[in-house]
Amino acid sequence: MIGAMATRAMRRTPGDGPSCAARRAVVAILLAFVAIAATVGPSFAQGVPATRFDGWEDWETLNGAFFTQGVAGDDPTQGFAVTDEGGKAFWRDYTALGGRRSLGAPISRRFEADGFVVQVMQRAVMQWHPEIGGAVLANVFDDLSAAGRNEWLRTTRGIPPPLELPEDEGATAQDLWQRRLRWLDGYPALRAAYLNDADPLEASGLPMAPVFDNGQALVLRTQRRVFMQWKVTARFVRAGQVSLVNGGEVARQAGIYPEEAFAPDDAARHVAVPLRHGPSATEATVDAWRAAFDRVRPSIVEVTDGKSGRGTGVVLGVDALGAIIVTNNHVVEAVDRGRLVGRLADGREAPAVVVGRDDWTDIAVVRLPGVFDVPALTRGAPVAPGVTVMAVGFGALFPSMPSAKVGTVRGLGGAIQTLRDYPLSGLIEHDVLLSPGDSGGPLVTMEGEVVGIDCAIKVTRVPRRGQEMTGYSIPIGQAWGIASQLQQAGRLDRPALGVEIIDLDPFTAISLGLPVANGALARGVPEGGPAAIAGIVPGMAIVGFDRKAVASVTDLRRLMVTKVIGDVVQVTVVMRGGARQTVAVTLAERSGT
Repeated sequence: MIGAMATRAMRRTPGDGPSCAARRAVVAILLAFVAIAATVGPSFAQGVPATRFDGWEDWETLNGAFFTQGVAGDDPTQGFAVTDEGGKAFWRDYTALGGRRSLGAPISRRFEADGFVVQVMQRAVMQWHPEIGGAVLANVFDDLSAAGRNEWLRTTRGIPPPLELPEDEGATAQDLWQRRLRWLDGYPALRAAYLNDADPLEASGLPMAPVFDNGQALVLRTQRRVFMQWKVTARFVRAGQVSLVNGGEVARQAGIYPEEAFAPDDAARHVAVPLRHGPSATEATVDAWRAAFDRVRPSIVEVTDGKSGRGTGVVLGVDALGAIIVTNNHVVEAVDRGRLVGRLADGREAPAVVVGRDDWTDIAVVRLPGVFDVPALTRGAPVAPGVTVMAVGFGALFPSMPSAKVGTVRGLGGAIQTLRDYPLSGLIEHDVLLSPGDSGGPLVTMEGEVVGIDCAIKVTRVPRRGQEMTGYSIPIGQAWGIASQLQQAGRLDRPALGVEIIDLDPFTAISLGLPVANGALARGVPEGGPAAIAGIVPGMAIVGFDRKAVASVTDLRRLMVTKVIGDVVQVTVVMRGGARQTVAVTLAERSGT
Protein backbone atom coordinates (compact mmCIF):
# COMPACT_ATOMS: atom_id res chain seq x y z
CA MET A 1 0.00 0.00 0.00
CA ILE A 2 2.89 2.37 0.59
CA GLY A 3 3.89 2.36 -3.05
CA ALA A 4 0.33 2.84 -4.23
CA MET A 5 -0.59 5.47 -1.71
CA ALA A 6 -1.78 8.72 -3.29
CA THR A 7 -1.56 11.19 -0.44
CA ARG A 8 0.46 14.24 0.41
CA ALA A 9 0.39 16.66 3.31
CA MET A 10 -0.62 20.19 2.32
CA ARG A 11 1.01 23.20 3.96
CA ARG A 12 -1.36 25.67 5.54
CA THR A 13 -1.99 29.02 4.01
CA PRO A 14 -2.22 32.17 6.12
CA GLY A 15 -5.55 32.59 7.81
CA ASP A 16 -7.35 32.70 11.12
CA GLY A 17 -5.59 31.35 14.16
CA PRO A 18 -8.76 29.70 15.50
CA SER A 19 -9.28 27.86 12.26
CA CYS A 20 -5.90 26.11 12.52
CA ALA A 21 -6.61 23.07 10.36
CA ALA A 22 -8.96 25.14 8.24
CA ARG A 23 -6.09 26.76 6.43
CA ARG A 24 -5.20 23.75 4.38
CA ALA A 25 -6.42 20.32 3.42
CA VAL A 26 -5.70 17.52 5.87
CA VAL A 27 -4.50 15.27 3.09
CA ALA A 28 -5.13 15.55 -0.65
CA ILE A 29 -6.52 12.12 -1.40
CA LEU A 30 -7.01 10.57 -4.81
CA LEU A 31 -8.41 7.35 -3.39
CA ALA A 32 -11.63 6.69 -1.55
CA PHE A 33 -9.72 4.94 1.22
CA VAL A 34 -6.06 5.33 2.02
CA ALA A 35 -3.78 3.18 4.11
CA ILE A 36 -1.80 5.36 6.44
CA ALA A 37 1.81 4.32 6.19
CA ALA A 38 4.11 7.16 5.21
CA THR A 39 6.93 7.47 2.72
CA VAL A 40 10.11 9.00 4.08
CA GLY A 41 13.49 10.14 2.86
CA PRO A 42 16.98 9.68 4.25
CA SER A 43 16.70 12.93 6.22
CA PHE A 44 14.55 11.25 8.89
CA ALA A 45 16.15 10.48 12.25
CA GLN A 46 14.29 9.43 15.38
CA GLY A 47 11.07 9.98 13.48
CA VAL A 48 11.67 13.70 12.90
CA PRO A 49 13.01 15.14 9.64
CA ALA A 50 16.37 16.87 9.86
CA THR A 51 15.10 19.62 7.55
CA ARG A 52 12.14 21.92 8.26
CA PHE A 53 9.01 19.93 8.98
CA ASP A 54 6.58 20.02 6.06
CA GLY A 55 3.41 19.14 7.95
CA TRP A 56 1.11 21.34 9.98
CA GLU A 57 2.49 24.41 11.70
CA ASP A 58 -0.47 24.74 14.04
CA TRP A 59 -3.40 22.61 15.09
CA GLU A 60 -6.32 22.50 17.51
CA THR A 61 -5.83 20.79 20.85
CA LEU A 62 -8.14 19.62 23.63
CA ASN A 63 -8.53 23.11 25.09
CA GLY A 64 -7.03 25.47 22.53
CA ALA A 65 -4.41 25.28 19.80
CA PHE A 66 -0.66 24.84 19.41
CA PHE A 67 1.45 27.04 17.12
CA THR A 68 5.03 26.63 15.90
CA GLN A 69 5.26 29.81 13.81
CA GLY A 70 6.43 32.03 16.66
CA VAL A 71 9.60 30.06 17.40
CA ALA A 72 12.96 31.05 15.96
CA GLY A 73 14.94 28.33 14.20
CA ASP A 74 13.92 25.16 12.45
CA ASP A 75 12.84 22.92 15.31
CA PRO A 76 9.19 22.13 14.49
CA THR A 77 8.58 20.32 17.77
CA GLN A 78 8.68 23.59 19.74
CA GLY A 79 6.01 26.24 19.95
CA PHE A 80 3.42 27.98 22.08
CA ALA A 81 -0.14 27.07 23.01
CA VAL A 82 -3.14 29.35 23.40
CA THR A 83 -5.58 27.64 25.76
CA ASP A 84 -8.51 28.12 28.09
CA GLU A 85 -6.80 26.39 30.99
CA GLY A 86 -6.89 27.73 34.53
CA GLY A 87 -10.28 29.33 34.01
CA LYS A 88 -8.71 31.99 31.79
CA ALA A 89 -10.20 31.70 28.33
CA PHE A 90 -7.36 33.08 26.25
CA TRP A 91 -8.19 30.70 23.37
CA ARG A 92 -11.83 31.76 23.35
CA ASP A 93 -10.92 35.43 23.24
CA TYR A 94 -7.98 34.97 20.85
CA THR A 95 -10.49 33.40 18.48
CA ALA A 96 -13.01 36.21 19.01
CA LEU A 97 -10.34 38.84 18.32
CA GLY A 98 -9.53 37.36 14.93
CA GLY A 99 -6.97 34.68 15.79
CA ARG A 100 -3.74 34.39 13.84
CA ARG A 101 -5.02 36.52 10.98
CA SER A 102 -5.36 39.54 13.26
CA LEU A 103 -3.03 38.91 16.18
CA GLY A 104 -0.41 36.61 14.70
CA ALA A 105 0.82 33.43 16.35
CA PRO A 106 1.73 33.30 20.05
CA ILE A 107 5.37 33.98 20.88
CA SER A 108 5.25 33.51 24.65
CA ARG A 109 3.76 31.41 27.37
CA ARG A 110 1.38 32.99 29.86
CA PHE A 111 3.06 35.09 32.53
CA GLU A 112 2.29 37.87 35.00
CA ALA A 113 3.03 41.52 34.29
CA ASP A 114 1.76 44.57 36.16
CA GLY A 115 -0.73 42.44 38.07
CA PHE A 116 -2.25 40.85 34.97
CA VAL A 117 -1.89 37.42 33.36
CA VAL A 118 -0.48 38.17 29.93
CA GLN A 119 0.36 36.33 26.71
CA VAL A 120 2.30 37.90 23.86
CA MET A 121 1.29 37.35 20.25
CA GLN A 122 3.31 38.43 17.22
CA ARG A 123 1.20 41.53 16.62
CA ALA A 124 -0.37 42.23 19.99
CA VAL A 125 -0.39 41.45 23.69
CA MET A 126 -3.40 39.83 25.38
CA GLN A 127 -4.18 40.72 28.99
CA TRP A 128 -6.61 38.80 31.23
CA HIS A 129 -9.07 40.93 33.21
CA PRO A 130 -10.83 38.91 35.92
CA GLU A 131 -13.41 41.63 36.55
CA ILE A 132 -14.85 41.06 33.06
CA GLY A 133 -13.91 37.39 32.77
CA GLY A 134 -12.10 37.96 29.52
CA ALA A 135 -8.89 38.89 27.75
CA VAL A 136 -8.40 42.24 26.04
CA LEU A 137 -5.60 43.74 24.00
CA ALA A 138 -3.06 45.57 26.12
CA ASN A 139 -1.93 49.11 25.28
CA VAL A 140 1.48 47.71 24.39
CA PHE A 141 2.91 50.93 22.97
CA ASP A 142 1.77 52.85 26.06
CA ASP A 143 3.56 50.19 28.11
CA LEU A 144 6.69 50.71 26.04
CA SER A 145 6.51 54.44 26.83
CA ALA A 146 6.05 53.74 30.53
CA ALA A 147 9.13 51.49 30.39
CA GLY A 148 11.22 54.32 28.89
CA ARG A 149 11.56 52.83 25.41
CA ASN A 150 10.39 55.81 23.33
CA GLU A 151 13.88 56.77 22.19
CA TRP A 152 14.62 53.11 21.40
CA LEU A 153 11.45 52.94 19.31
CA ARG A 154 12.40 56.09 17.42
CA THR A 155 15.98 55.07 16.65
CA THR A 156 15.43 51.37 15.92
CA ARG A 157 11.93 51.35 14.46
CA GLY A 158 11.27 54.86 13.23
CA ILE A 159 8.25 55.14 15.54
CA PRO A 160 7.58 58.61 16.99
CA PRO A 161 7.08 59.27 20.72
CA PRO A 162 3.54 60.00 21.95
CA LEU A 163 2.43 63.62 21.92
CA GLU A 164 0.94 65.03 25.12
CA LEU A 165 -1.13 68.21 24.67
CA PRO A 166 -2.39 70.45 27.52
CA GLU A 167 -5.87 70.64 26.02
CA ASP A 168 -6.21 66.86 26.25
CA GLU A 169 -6.44 66.99 30.04
CA GLY A 170 -10.04 66.57 31.17
CA ALA A 171 -11.33 65.84 27.66
CA THR A 172 -13.76 62.96 27.17
CA ALA A 173 -12.64 59.86 25.28
CA GLN A 174 -14.95 60.79 22.41
CA ASP A 175 -13.53 64.32 22.23
CA LEU A 176 -10.00 62.95 22.28
CA TRP A 177 -10.79 60.51 19.52
CA GLN A 178 -12.41 63.09 17.25
CA ARG A 179 -9.55 65.55 17.89
CA ARG A 180 -6.89 62.97 17.10
CA LEU A 181 -8.67 61.66 14.03
CA ARG A 182 -7.92 65.05 12.52
CA TRP A 183 -4.24 64.06 12.64
CA LEU A 184 -5.12 61.68 9.80
CA ASP A 185 -6.51 64.39 7.51
CA GLY A 186 -4.46 64.27 4.34
CA TYR A 187 -3.46 60.63 4.89
CA PRO A 188 -6.37 58.65 3.39
CA ALA A 189 -4.60 55.28 3.32
CA LEU A 190 -3.60 55.47 6.99
CA ARG A 191 -7.03 56.76 7.97
CA ALA A 192 -8.73 53.90 6.11
CA ALA A 193 -6.45 51.33 7.70
CA TYR A 194 -7.08 52.69 11.21
CA LEU A 195 -10.86 52.81 10.70
CA ASN A 196 -11.00 49.42 8.99
CA ASP A 197 -11.92 47.59 12.20
CA ALA A 198 -15.52 47.48 13.41
CA ASP A 199 -14.33 49.16 16.64
CA PRO A 200 -11.08 51.06 15.97
CA LEU A 201 -10.73 52.08 19.61
CA GLU A 202 -11.05 48.46 20.74
CA ALA A 203 -8.59 47.21 18.12
CA SER A 204 -6.00 50.00 18.13
CA GLY A 205 -6.74 52.51 20.86
CA LEU A 206 -6.32 56.24 20.43
CA PRO A 207 -3.83 57.74 17.98
CA MET A 208 -0.93 58.92 20.16
CA ALA A 209 1.07 61.11 17.77
CA PRO A 210 0.56 62.94 14.49
CA VAL A 211 1.61 61.05 11.38
CA PHE A 212 5.42 60.90 11.28
CA ASP A 213 7.64 60.60 8.21
CA ASN A 214 10.67 58.45 9.07
CA GLY A 215 12.06 58.55 5.54
CA GLN A 216 10.88 55.11 4.48
CA ALA A 217 7.28 55.24 5.71
CA LEU A 218 4.53 57.44 7.06
CA VAL A 219 3.93 56.22 10.60
CA LEU A 220 0.78 56.32 12.74
CA ARG A 221 1.35 55.35 16.37
CA THR A 222 -1.68 54.30 18.43
CA GLN A 223 -1.91 52.85 21.91
CA ARG A 224 -1.97 49.23 20.70
CA ARG A 225 -0.77 49.33 17.10
CA VAL A 226 1.57 51.12 14.75
CA PHE A 227 0.55 51.58 11.10
CA MET A 228 3.12 52.26 8.39
CA GLN A 229 2.38 53.49 4.88
CA TRP A 230 5.49 52.66 2.91
CA LYS A 231 7.18 55.16 0.65
CA VAL A 232 9.53 52.54 -0.80
CA THR A 233 9.09 49.04 -2.17
CA ALA A 234 10.69 46.36 -0.02
CA ARG A 235 10.79 42.57 -0.04
CA PHE A 236 7.58 42.29 1.97
CA VAL A 237 5.64 45.39 0.87
CA ARG A 238 5.06 47.70 -2.09
CA ALA A 239 5.26 51.48 -2.02
CA GLY A 240 1.92 52.94 -0.94
CA GLN A 241 0.81 49.90 1.02
CA VAL A 242 -0.05 50.06 4.71
CA SER A 243 1.25 47.41 7.09
CA LEU A 244 1.12 46.82 10.83
CA VAL A 245 4.18 46.67 13.04
CA ASN A 246 4.34 43.42 15.02
CA GLY A 247 3.74 44.99 18.41
CA GLY A 248 4.29 41.81 20.39
CA GLU A 249 7.61 41.16 18.69
CA VAL A 250 8.68 44.76 19.35
CA ALA A 251 7.77 44.44 23.05
CA ARG A 252 9.84 41.28 23.32
CA GLN A 253 12.84 42.88 21.65
CA ALA A 254 12.50 45.92 23.91
CA GLY A 255 12.93 43.63 26.91
CA ILE A 256 9.94 44.84 28.90
CA TYR A 257 8.82 41.29 29.68
CA PRO A 258 10.74 38.46 31.43
CA GLU A 259 12.84 36.47 28.97
CA GLU A 260 11.78 33.14 30.47
CA ALA A 261 8.24 33.79 29.26
CA PHE A 262 9.51 33.28 25.70
CA ALA A 263 10.91 29.79 26.30
CA PRO A 264 8.94 27.53 23.91
CA ASP A 265 6.89 24.52 24.90
CA ASP A 266 7.11 20.93 23.61
CA ALA A 267 4.49 20.02 21.03
CA ALA A 268 4.26 16.49 22.48
CA ARG A 269 2.45 17.84 25.55
CA HIS A 270 -0.53 18.91 23.50
CA VAL A 271 -3.17 16.42 22.38
CA ALA A 272 -4.69 17.10 18.95
CA VAL A 273 -8.43 16.95 18.29
CA PRO A 274 -10.58 16.48 15.18
CA LEU A 275 -11.34 19.32 12.80
CA ARG A 276 -14.18 21.59 13.86
CA HIS A 277 -13.71 20.49 17.47
CA GLY A 278 -16.44 21.60 19.85
CA PRO A 279 -16.20 23.02 23.38
CA SER A 280 -12.90 22.85 25.22
CA ALA A 281 -12.21 19.92 27.50
CA THR A 282 -11.93 20.39 31.24
CA GLU A 283 -8.49 20.62 32.79
CA ALA A 284 -9.05 17.25 34.46
CA THR A 285 -9.77 15.69 31.07
CA VAL A 286 -6.71 17.27 29.49
CA ASP A 287 -4.52 16.04 32.34
CA ALA A 288 -5.99 12.54 32.10
CA TRP A 289 -5.25 12.25 28.37
CA ARG A 290 -1.74 13.60 28.84
CA ALA A 291 -1.20 10.99 31.54
CA ALA A 292 -2.53 8.30 29.20
CA PHE A 293 -0.09 9.41 26.51
CA ASP A 294 2.78 9.27 29.01
CA ARG A 295 1.81 5.68 29.91
CA VAL A 296 1.45 4.58 26.29
CA ARG A 297 4.44 6.31 24.72
CA PRO A 298 7.17 3.87 25.95
CA SER A 299 5.31 1.06 24.16
CA ILE A 300 5.18 2.84 20.79
CA VAL A 301 7.77 2.00 18.15
CA GLU A 302 8.55 3.68 14.86
CA VAL A 303 8.85 0.94 12.24
CA THR A 304 10.95 2.03 9.27
CA ASP A 305 13.73 1.10 6.88
CA GLY A 306 14.87 4.73 6.92
CA LYS A 307 14.39 5.23 3.20
CA SER A 308 11.17 3.80 1.76
CA GLY A 309 8.52 4.22 4.40
CA ARG A 310 7.54 4.65 8.00
CA GLY A 311 4.75 3.41 10.21
CA THR A 312 3.98 2.76 13.83
CA GLY A 313 4.05 -0.42 15.90
CA VAL A 314 2.88 -1.22 19.41
CA VAL A 315 4.53 -3.53 21.92
CA LEU A 316 1.95 -6.16 22.87
CA GLY A 317 4.30 -8.69 24.42
CA VAL A 318 7.87 -9.71 25.24
CA ASP A 319 9.04 -13.33 24.82
CA ALA A 320 12.33 -15.11 25.27
CA LEU A 321 13.65 -13.67 22.00
CA GLY A 322 12.63 -10.04 22.42
CA ALA A 323 9.80 -7.55 22.11
CA ILE A 324 6.77 -8.48 20.01
CA ILE A 325 5.49 -5.60 17.90
CA VAL A 326 2.10 -5.59 16.18
CA THR A 327 1.70 -3.30 13.19
CA ASN A 328 -0.03 -3.21 9.79
CA ASN A 329 0.98 -5.46 6.93
CA HIS A 330 1.11 -2.46 4.62
CA VAL A 331 3.74 -0.87 6.89
CA VAL A 332 6.24 -3.70 6.25
CA GLU A 333 5.05 -4.85 2.83
CA ALA A 334 6.80 -2.33 0.60
CA VAL A 335 9.91 -1.52 2.63
CA ASP A 336 13.36 -3.08 2.55
CA ARG A 337 12.84 -5.64 5.30
CA GLY A 338 16.56 -6.29 5.45
CA ARG A 339 17.02 -2.71 6.73
CA LEU A 340 13.97 -2.63 8.96
CA VAL A 341 14.46 -1.11 12.42
CA GLY A 342 12.35 -0.21 15.41
CA ARG A 343 13.00 3.18 16.99
CA LEU A 344 12.01 3.26 20.63
CA ALA A 345 10.67 6.13 22.70
CA ASP A 346 13.97 6.45 24.58
CA GLY A 347 15.87 7.02 21.33
CA ARG A 348 17.29 3.52 20.91
CA GLU A 349 17.22 1.88 17.50
CA ALA A 350 17.02 -1.90 17.23
CA PRO A 351 17.03 -4.19 14.18
CA ALA A 352 13.53 -5.48 13.43
CA VAL A 353 12.63 -8.89 12.06
CA VAL A 354 9.28 -9.60 10.39
CA VAL A 355 7.89 -12.70 12.12
CA GLY A 356 4.84 -12.93 9.88
CA ARG A 357 2.33 -10.87 7.99
CA ASP A 358 -1.14 -11.31 6.55
CA ASP A 359 -2.35 -9.05 3.76
CA TRP A 360 -5.94 -10.30 4.10
CA THR A 361 -6.28 -8.68 7.53
CA ASP A 362 -3.51 -6.06 7.24
CA ILE A 363 -1.75 -7.34 10.35
CA ALA A 364 1.97 -8.01 10.75
CA VAL A 365 4.15 -9.10 13.66
CA VAL A 366 7.66 -7.74 14.05
CA ARG A 367 10.21 -8.76 16.69
CA LEU A 368 12.99 -6.65 18.16
CA PRO A 369 15.52 -9.36 19.04
CA GLY A 370 17.26 -8.83 22.36
CA VAL A 371 15.00 -5.96 23.44
CA PHE A 372 13.32 -6.99 26.69
CA ASP A 373 13.04 -3.77 28.72
CA VAL A 374 10.00 -2.25 27.01
CA PRO A 375 6.52 -2.33 28.54
CA ALA A 376 3.68 -4.10 26.75
CA LEU A 377 0.33 -2.40 26.48
CA THR A 378 -2.68 -4.04 28.10
CA ARG A 379 -5.42 -5.14 25.73
CA GLY A 380 -8.71 -3.47 26.61
CA ALA A 381 -12.33 -4.54 26.33
CA PRO A 382 -14.29 -3.71 23.16
CA VAL A 383 -15.34 -0.07 22.96
CA ALA A 384 -18.79 1.32 22.25
CA PRO A 385 -19.88 4.19 20.00
CA GLY A 386 -19.59 7.55 21.74
CA VAL A 387 -16.48 6.62 23.72
CA THR A 388 -13.49 8.97 23.50
CA VAL A 389 -10.27 7.31 22.36
CA MET A 390 -6.71 8.36 21.58
CA ALA A 391 -4.42 7.34 18.72
CA VAL A 392 -0.66 7.49 19.15
CA GLY A 393 1.66 7.26 16.16
CA PHE A 394 4.19 8.80 13.83
CA GLY A 395 1.61 10.64 11.72
CA ALA A 396 3.07 13.10 9.23
CA LEU A 397 0.77 16.00 10.11
CA PHE A 398 2.31 16.62 13.50
CA PRO A 399 5.97 17.43 14.14
CA SER A 400 6.17 15.77 17.54
CA MET A 401 6.60 12.07 16.89
CA PRO A 402 4.88 10.12 18.18
CA SER A 403 1.93 12.46 18.57
CA ALA A 404 -1.33 11.99 20.45
CA LYS A 405 -4.73 12.62 18.91
CA VAL A 406 -8.15 12.12 20.52
CA GLY A 407 -11.59 11.64 19.01
CA THR A 408 -14.86 9.79 19.38
CA VAL A 409 -15.86 6.29 18.28
CA ARG A 410 -18.64 6.53 15.69
CA GLY A 411 -19.32 2.90 14.92
CA LEU A 412 -18.06 -0.67 15.07
CA GLY A 413 -18.96 -2.02 11.65
CA GLY A 414 -16.58 -0.13 9.39
CA ALA A 415 -15.77 -1.77 6.05
CA ILE A 416 -13.10 -0.49 3.66
CA GLN A 417 -10.96 -1.56 0.74
CA THR A 418 -7.94 0.46 -0.24
CA LEU A 419 -6.57 0.41 -3.76
CA ARG A 420 -5.61 -3.13 -4.92
CA ASP A 421 -5.79 -4.50 -1.38
CA TYR A 422 -8.03 -6.97 0.39
CA PRO A 423 -11.21 -5.65 2.04
CA LEU A 424 -11.39 -5.17 5.79
CA SER A 425 -14.59 -5.29 7.84
CA GLY A 426 -15.74 -5.04 11.43
CA LEU A 427 -13.51 -2.00 11.95
CA ILE A 428 -13.78 0.68 14.61
CA GLU A 429 -14.84 3.95 12.96
CA HIS A 430 -13.88 7.22 14.65
CA ASP A 431 -12.98 10.85 14.00
CA VAL A 432 -9.43 10.76 15.39
CA LEU A 433 -7.16 12.89 13.20
CA LEU A 434 -4.98 10.13 11.70
CA SER A 435 -2.48 10.78 8.94
CA PRO A 436 0.17 8.86 6.95
CA GLY A 437 2.66 7.38 9.41
CA ASP A 438 0.04 6.47 12.03
CA SER A 439 -0.46 3.03 10.44
CA GLY A 440 -0.04 0.24 12.97
CA GLY A 441 -0.29 2.53 15.99
CA PRO A 442 -2.63 1.87 18.90
CA LEU A 443 -6.08 3.23 19.56
CA VAL A 444 -6.26 3.46 23.35
CA THR A 445 -8.65 4.39 26.15
CA MET A 446 -8.03 7.01 28.80
CA GLU A 447 -6.72 4.18 30.99
CA GLY A 448 -4.00 3.47 28.41
CA GLU A 449 -5.46 0.15 27.27
CA VAL A 450 -5.22 -0.64 23.56
CA VAL A 451 -8.55 -1.29 21.84
CA GLY A 452 -7.52 -1.12 18.18
CA ILE A 453 -4.73 -0.96 15.61
CA ASP A 454 -5.02 2.08 13.34
CA CYS A 455 -5.03 1.24 9.65
CA ALA A 456 -6.73 3.74 7.33
CA ILE A 457 -8.47 7.06 6.82
CA LYS A 458 -11.28 8.19 4.57
CA VAL A 459 -11.62 11.82 3.49
CA THR A 460 -14.77 12.78 1.67
CA ARG A 461 -14.84 16.57 1.39
CA VAL A 462 -12.68 19.68 1.61
CA PRO A 463 -11.60 20.74 5.13
CA ARG A 464 -13.61 23.44 6.86
CA ARG A 465 -15.83 23.64 3.82
CA GLY A 466 -17.67 20.49 4.76
CA GLN A 467 -14.95 17.83 4.89
CA GLU A 468 -15.53 14.63 6.79
CA MET A 469 -12.63 12.49 7.92
CA THR A 470 -13.14 8.97 9.23
CA GLY A 471 -10.42 6.91 10.82
CA TYR A 472 -10.46 3.10 10.86
CA SER A 473 -8.88 0.79 13.40
CA ILE A 474 -8.80 -3.00 13.57
CA PRO A 475 -10.35 -4.14 16.90
CA ILE A 476 -7.63 -5.43 19.19
CA GLY A 477 -9.36 -8.78 19.69
CA GLN A 478 -9.33 -9.37 15.94
CA ALA A 479 -5.79 -8.01 15.54
CA TRP A 480 -4.38 -10.02 18.44
CA GLY A 481 -6.00 -13.23 17.22
CA ILE A 482 -4.26 -12.86 13.86
CA ALA A 483 -1.01 -11.71 15.48
CA SER A 484 -0.95 -14.77 17.75
CA GLN A 485 -1.24 -17.09 14.76
CA LEU A 486 1.46 -15.19 12.90
CA GLN A 487 3.76 -15.33 15.91
CA GLN A 488 3.40 -19.11 16.07
CA ALA A 489 3.35 -20.05 12.38
CA GLY A 490 4.66 -16.96 10.55
CA ARG A 491 1.69 -17.05 8.17
CA LEU A 492 -1.98 -17.89 7.79
CA ASP A 493 -3.33 -20.40 5.32
CA ARG A 494 -5.04 -18.50 2.50
CA PRO A 495 -6.45 -19.77 -0.79
CA ALA A 496 -4.76 -18.81 -4.04
CA LEU A 497 -5.89 -18.62 -7.64
CA GLY A 498 -2.31 -19.19 -8.82
CA VAL A 499 -1.93 -16.15 -11.03
CA GLU A 500 0.04 -12.89 -10.86
CA ILE A 501 -2.33 -10.08 -11.78
CA ILE A 502 -2.30 -6.36 -12.52
CA ASP A 503 -5.09 -3.96 -13.42
CA LEU A 504 -5.93 -3.98 -17.12
CA ASP A 505 -6.09 -0.53 -18.69
CA PRO A 506 -7.37 0.42 -22.17
CA PHE A 507 -3.87 1.05 -23.58
CA THR A 508 -2.60 -2.37 -22.46
CA ALA A 509 -5.78 -4.02 -23.72
CA ILE A 510 -5.26 -2.56 -27.21
CA SER A 511 -1.60 -3.57 -27.28
CA LEU A 512 -2.52 -7.16 -26.33
CA GLY A 513 -5.47 -7.38 -28.73
CA LEU A 514 -8.03 -7.73 -25.91
CA PRO A 515 -11.51 -6.38 -26.69
CA VAL A 516 -12.18 -5.28 -23.08
CA ALA A 517 -11.19 -2.03 -21.39
CA ASN A 518 -10.73 -3.31 -17.85
CA GLY A 519 -10.35 -6.40 -15.76
CA ALA A 520 -7.49 -8.24 -13.99
CA LEU A 521 -4.70 -9.06 -16.42
CA ALA A 522 -2.86 -12.36 -15.92
CA ARG A 523 0.75 -11.24 -16.05
CA GLY A 524 2.24 -14.48 -14.78
CA VAL A 525 0.79 -17.96 -14.30
CA PRO A 526 3.09 -20.29 -12.30
CA GLU A 527 3.40 -23.73 -13.82
CA GLY A 528 1.44 -26.40 -11.98
CA GLY A 529 -0.71 -23.87 -10.11
CA PRO A 530 -4.53 -23.85 -9.99
CA ALA A 531 -4.92 -21.32 -12.81
CA ALA A 532 -2.41 -23.09 -15.07
CA ILE A 533 -4.13 -26.42 -14.53
CA ALA A 534 -7.43 -24.81 -15.54
CA GLY A 535 -5.89 -23.48 -18.77
CA ILE A 536 -5.32 -19.83 -17.88
CA VAL A 537 -2.17 -18.40 -19.50
CA PRO A 538 -0.39 -15.03 -19.34
CA GLY A 539 -2.09 -12.32 -21.39
CA MET A 540 -5.63 -13.40 -20.58
CA ALA A 541 -7.93 -10.92 -18.85
CA ILE A 542 -9.98 -12.18 -15.91
CA VAL A 543 -13.38 -10.47 -16.18
CA GLY A 544 -15.49 -12.74 -13.98
CA PHE A 545 -15.08 -14.68 -10.73
CA ASP A 546 -17.70 -16.86 -9.09
CA ARG A 547 -20.25 -15.50 -11.60
CA LYS A 548 -19.57 -11.88 -10.57
CA ALA A 549 -17.99 -9.21 -12.76
CA VAL A 550 -14.32 -8.32 -12.25
CA ALA A 551 -13.20 -4.89 -13.45
CA SER A 552 -9.97 -4.63 -11.44
CA VAL A 553 -7.58 -6.34 -9.06
CA THR A 554 -9.57 -4.74 -6.25
CA ASP A 555 -12.74 -6.49 -7.41
CA LEU A 556 -10.99 -9.85 -7.58
CA ARG A 557 -9.53 -9.51 -4.09
CA ARG A 558 -12.90 -8.52 -2.64
CA LEU A 559 -14.33 -11.74 -3.99
CA MET A 560 -11.35 -13.91 -3.00
CA VAL A 561 -11.69 -13.22 0.73
CA THR A 562 -14.99 -15.09 0.79
CA LYS A 563 -13.28 -18.32 -0.30
CA VAL A 564 -11.25 -21.04 1.40
CA ILE A 565 -8.67 -23.55 0.22
CA GLY A 566 -10.31 -26.26 -1.89
CA ASP A 567 -13.21 -24.16 -3.18
CA VAL A 568 -13.99 -24.58 -6.88
CA VAL A 569 -14.75 -21.26 -8.54
CA GLN A 570 -15.85 -20.29 -12.02
CA VAL A 571 -13.37 -17.87 -13.63
CA THR A 572 -14.26 -16.06 -16.84
CA VAL A 573 -11.36 -14.97 -19.04
CA VAL A 574 -11.06 -13.05 -22.31
CA MET A 575 -8.30 -14.04 -24.72
CA ARG A 576 -6.48 -12.28 -27.54
CA GLY A 577 -8.88 -11.90 -30.44
CA GLY A 578 -11.95 -11.71 -28.22
CA ALA A 579 -12.73 -15.30 -27.32
CA ARG A 580 -14.38 -15.59 -23.91
CA GLN A 581 -14.21 -18.71 -21.74
CA THR A 582 -15.27 -19.77 -18.25
CA VAL A 583 -13.10 -22.35 -16.51
CA ALA A 584 -13.31 -24.11 -13.16
CA VAL A 585 -10.38 -23.39 -10.83
CA THR A 586 -9.76 -25.29 -7.59
CA LEU A 587 -8.22 -22.87 -5.11
CA ALA A 588 -5.00 -24.10 -3.56
CA GLU A 589 -3.01 -23.01 -0.53
CA ARG A 590 -1.04 -19.88 -1.19
CA SER A 591 2.71 -20.24 -0.83
CA GLY A 592 4.69 -17.75 1.27
CA THR A 593 3.04 -14.70 2.82
